[in-house]
Amino acid sequence: MQQRPLGPQEALFTALYLRAAGAAQLTVLARLLRPVPASELTSALAQVHERHPLLGARVEQRTDDRWWWVCDVPFSAVQTRTQELDGAVDSELNIDAVYATEAEQTMDIRSVCYRITALTRSGQVHWILLTVNHAAVDGRAALTVLNEVEAVLSGQPTSAAPLPLPPAVEDCLTHAAAGGRNLLPPIPDEALWPVAVPVPAAERLPRATYRHFPKADLQRLHERMRGRGVRLGAAFAAAIVPAAREFPGWTEWTPMLVTADLRKDCEPVVAPDSVGCFVGSLMLYLRPNQQHDSLSTTARVLAEQLTHERDAAQQLDATYDDAVIAAQADAIALAADRFSNGVCVSDVGDMSRLAGRTAGFDEVVLMPAQRHCAHPVMLVAITTTSGVHL
Repeated sequence: MQQRPLGPQEALFTALYLRAAGAAQLTVLARLLRPVPASELTSALAQVHERHPLLGARVEQRTDDRWWWVCDVPFSAVQTRTQELDGAVDSELNIDAVYATEAEQTMDIRSVCYRITALTRSGQVHWILLTVNHAAVDGRAALTVLNEVEAVLSGQPTSAAPLPLPPAVEDCLTHAAAGGRNLLPPIPDEALWPVAVPVPAAERLPRATYRHFPKADLQRLHERMRGRGVRLGAAFAAAIVPAAREFPGWTEWTPMLVTADLRKDCEPVVAPDSVGCFVGSLMLYLRPNQQHDSLSTTARVLAEQLTHERDAAQQLDATYDDAVIAAQADAIALAADRFSNGVCVSDVGDMSRLAGRTAGFDEVVLMPAQRHCAHPVMLVAITTTSGVHL
């Protein structure tokens, strides 16, 4: 059994999860290019479970009020279920409805950190639903789990040796701050968006809308953005700005929290196949005089801010005050008259690039259970062989 105390970000997500009806819960929905029998999927999942300590983790509060990871959960204790698909073809799957159902089922993270649902037709698995505790498995790590499962199903050579429990990201950053900083950067009062009806997190109903950006359009976008030094995440962040003006609470500001993967900022660099929570938060702003720029100009402005703010995402101290963590979680979970962190944008990554090969999924959607008062909207992008899924 492996165990260690939670790092600051893991502790914040745990506090938020318990206060906000599973707000730090993620669901990844992925369609297999090659359907497999349900028994083969279960066997592959068991192998991957044994390799990554945090897949067998639960949170436990010790006498000093600190939360600990205790990695002793066997695969047999993880909820795995099958659900027969309706309709004749996968395209008839109502992804928005799947999300609404999954987000309302909150896991007990004191017992497990993930669950699996296999959507089947005639005994063959067509879709995999992987729901995780974000404190243990971030979005990119969830894609790693799916990639490894698919590799086993495809007969790819994989290592079965158990890995060590990864340290908290704050313990590894090469530029960690001596005095620490807020895990969720504060926003100036004038940039906060008002909430139409203040209610506590447990009464909020998260909703998702799925969109597919085809591969041909993605290639054209890359061609236009490449010469300007703009990455895909900044391009989609720019596209959300005019859409945000349709929100009733929109102000002349657009605050934007962007997640950054910090694996390469650690010393030593965290292995790309590590399963854990290695994200940092960057705070970007579009001010009133920037609201009506062209999308290309907006994308370039955001790209420049992303580069500038990258260092700030690394200024995380490994020590933390439990009272501060609790206060931050309360501020997000309780009824509030303003959203605390603006629009959230996360470009999780390219499945094939992360796998180091062409991965066997053509449709992948990551859906956070946004049962909190931090963001009015979150945009998540994942790239597969068929394009970008939003």
